[in-house]
Amino acid sequence: MEPARITDEVREEVLLVEGGLVGILSFPSGGMERTRPALVILNSGVIHRVGACRLSVKLARRLAASGHPVLRFDHSGIGDSPPSRSGLPMEEGQVGEILSAISAVQRRTGTSNFILYGLCSGARAAFHAALDDTRIVGIVLFFVGWYAVAS
Repeated sequence: MEPARITDEVREEVLLVEGGLVGILSFPSGGMERTRPALVILNSGVIHRVGACRLSVKLARRLAASGHPVLRFDHSGIGDSPPSRSGLPMEEGQVGEILSAISAVQRRTGTSNFILYGLCSGARAAFHAALDDTRIVGIVLFFVGWYAVAS
């Protein structure tokens, strides 16, 4: 399927992630530079990939217009993504889903560096995913609270 033209600067396409997770990849119309980090916008609680007041859509498109590929995807059981069949606790399952999403974006774009954006529970998930994968070079966290890091 041909990517949809959103504006003169941005195109979007559906990106399917392992486990049937559904995401929207926004990217610059002029092509993607592999040296720029890709961003992954995470769900906040049970709010689907559009985000509260369309925040995730607006943010993804603005960042794509500035030259970054951006994925906003639904964790299992949210939005268009099917329920998880892993049997893992939600927190562990979300980290694995984030790493699968990163791999899908890497295959599609060739980018090997990622920044995670998380609001509320998305911040917790971003923090823990960043501890597990060196491709994550930055995290943007809002409403993190206090989380202990086990040694």
